[in-house]
Amino acid sequence: MTKLSLNEFFKIYPWEEKYNSSKYARLDWLWTFDLEISSEILWSYVSDTSRLNQTMGLSEMNFEEKNGVLYGRSSNLGIALEWIEIPWTWVYGKYLISIREYSKGFASTVKAIYHFEKISEKSTRFYVYLGWIPNGLFYRLLLLASEKVIQKKYKTILSEIENLSKVKNFVPQLPIKEKESKVENKGTIYKITEDLLQKNISADLIKRLIEHIEFGNELDLYRIRVLELAKIWNVNPRDLLLTCMYATRAGLLTISWDVICPHCRGTRLEIGSLYEVPNKANCDVCDVEFENESENSIEITFHVHPSIRNIAKVFYCSAEPAKKPHIKLQKYIAPNEAIETEIELGIGLYRLRTKGKEKTGVLQITDVETTNRVNWILEDNQNYSSAPNPIIRILNNEDKPLLFSIEQTSWDPYTLKPAYLFSLQEFHDLFSAESISSDLKLELGLQTVFFTDIVGSSTLYENQGDSKTFLQVKKHFEEINKLVKENEGAIIKTIGDAVMAAFPSPKGAIQTAIKLREIFDGKKMNDIRLRMSMHYGQCIAVNLNSGIDYFGKTVNIAAKIQKLAGASQVVFTKEYKENPEVEFFLESNKIPLEELKYSIPGMKDEFTIFRINAEVV
Repeated sequence: MTKLSLNEFFKIYPWEEKYNSSKYARLDWLWTFDLEISSEILWSYVSDTSRLNQTMGLSEMNFEEKNGVLYGRSSNLGIALEWIEIPWTWVYGKYLISIREYSKGFASTVKAIYHFEKISEKSTRFYVYLGWIPNGLFYRLLLLASEKVIQKKYKTILSEIENLSKVKNFVPQLPIKEKESKVENKGTIYKITEDLLQKNISADLIKRLIEHIEFGNELDLYRIRVLELAKIWNVNPRDLLLTCMYATRAGLLTISWDVICPHCRGTRLEIGSLYEVPNKANCDVCDVEFENESENSIEITFHVHPSIRNIAKVFYCSAEPAKKPHIKLQKYIAPNEAIETEIELGIGLYRLRTKGKEKTGVLQITDVETTNRVNWILEDNQNYSSAPNPIIRILNNEDKPLLFSIEQTSWDPYTLKPAYLFSLQEFHDLFSAESISSDLKLELGLQTVFFTDIVGSSTLYENQGDSKTFLQVKKHFEEINKLVKENEGAIIKTIGDAVMAAFPSPKGAIQTAIKLREIFDGKKMNDIRLRMSMHYGQCIAVNLNSGIDYFGKTVNIAAKIQKLAGASQVVFTKEYKENPEVEFFLESNKIPLEELKYSIPGMKDEFTIFRINAEVV
């Protein structure tokens, strides 16, 4: 494979005509690096543009959006820089293009292009192009003097990336750490550490979190994404989340309920209390207004408490494509023009979106299709299908430039959603004051709703009296709370002597139910026996009685079918039983089931219900 010459490179990436009228000759730098690293992994490093620029030694940047235009400010070598940031364009794993139009600085226009050529599965030819239109002779000479310095920086960083990718269990992220502790009040952090070490949480994770706060980079500490950090540290995500929750109560961290744009998935609001999350928000970047009811509308992150270390929100770049991995293509297209490109898209569903347009299209990638060509034209019906890695032609048939995007519809698995947090008993114990505003409903996705009820509680009160029965009921709540927590669920509320709990994993509910049958067998717990019911389906979280409560059809079904259970019996729906985790548990423990048919008043469909009878141990 021969290297591209500068002329060949310009045939692929020509300069726009409007930039060719400058009286100062353009400076063109094109460097080629052959690297023993796959293009996909190299993309992960290079597309993290803020981190890459910080590692390169670039200055911090400030951005402000006015009327849909992004303005940037910075300084370099004591020279003030001000510019308009043209929206970046990229195709995942292929290229990345940036253009800045300067009103102050070395140049009137700067264009940067990263181009990836796949040599083999494990090697890539990487092109770095920097084009400058200088602001006068002095700046031209200054830029000429800096060319070798900048080229050497790229060579050094790319060599480091190449070496990092060969390390076992590597994370595709350039490591940046402070050399000295940035925490000034060591006494406070020492006391918090000692307090946390007394809790029933991992001492190793406490120490690691403290070190991260002391020596971590601002880019990593402004929004601590627990699930992503757990992957980087190779630790149990639940354990790290519990550590961060206790650290928040101790004053080391603060919790943030971040409102996320459904399109660009950028953070639009950072709110310190769940109650203050509005039911609607907007994204100026995407030019959309959206409701905050989807299960993906809110991401929970953590911030370092400002009394421990003041972490500013810093930028070393505006685009940061690595933080938008769902956007596989982003491209501005001139009026009545078309572009054609090959793009690496695996099997799945993709959204075709044009900025400022309400309607979106759908692209289904499937192995059934024989063609991999897609002709995307703005029209009412924008539904397409293709084989993997399609060649896409996009036509802008309007008289104004438009920004086109192809976005993966699946969400980042490292997003900490409210449903995950609500399913932890520790959240309800530590953050009992948190509630949802009365006009907000949060979709939680699939949940297992679990009800317990004491059978014959009225008889207990009649035979034993209020005081003795109350102590037994209190003890029964403690046992249920303990088991629900052990099986990674959470008690949502109690109703009299009944309990409603939720489990993110269906298996947790059946494990809890079987154990509760053993404990409350009418002998060990002074004649208390339980009946239990569960159902698996979509739920929403709402504000009822100033707290977090679950609501919806799934909750209603789980509650209604409980009437089919007697003492020490467990009932559940067919939807719950058919979960693979549940079926495996039932088969492994050889638990016989009785099948029933049941019609819930007010509902059209007849339900298939399964019951574990009292005599089954």
